Amino acid sequence: MLPWSSSVRCMGLWSEQDRAAEKLRDWEGSNRDEAVREAAAAGLSLSYIQRITGLGKTTIMRILNNRPRP
Repeated sequence: MLPWSSSVRCMGLWSEQDRAAEKLRDWEGSNRDEAVREAAAAGLSLSYIQRITGLGKTTIMRILNNRPRP
């Protein structure tokens, strides 16, 4: 759960940021780069993405600056 979010959810609805953060936490076995891009698109900060994934900021920036391969 995000540090600024409440422990009680209204009708169980998750925000886009919550879903992106959860996907980042579970990126093992999925596409790491895609999860990082989705988290950034959802508005998660570079620092928060780094804390969740353990990736370096330069690695995150490389992922965000490179387009996915078709």
